[in-house]
Amino acid sequence: MKKSDLIFELKKIGLTYERSKLIVDSVIADIQNALNSGDTINISGFGSLIWKSRYARIARNPKTGKLVQLNNRQILQFKPSARLKKKINLKDS
Repeated sequence: MKKSDLIFELKKIGLTYERSKLIVDSVIADIQNALNSGDTINISGFGSLIWKSRYARIARNPKTGKLVQLNNRQILQFKPSARLKKKINLKDS
């Protein structure tokens, strides 16, 4: 799903394109601001976006086979809610 798909879904409930785009842009901006602040995003029934620390380690470049040093870093991780997992698994059955 793309951003334009979200806007189209909001248009289905009777909002104008401009209003739908404003809502989607606003929600995305709020999520980005919260993540920039280091906050966790919890959307009930959907899941969470959380920051996770990755510690420094030595890895191998798969293309060249050379060893490389990876520094400490933060990654963004999505954890689906139990309700979302259940819904997706029921759809696959």
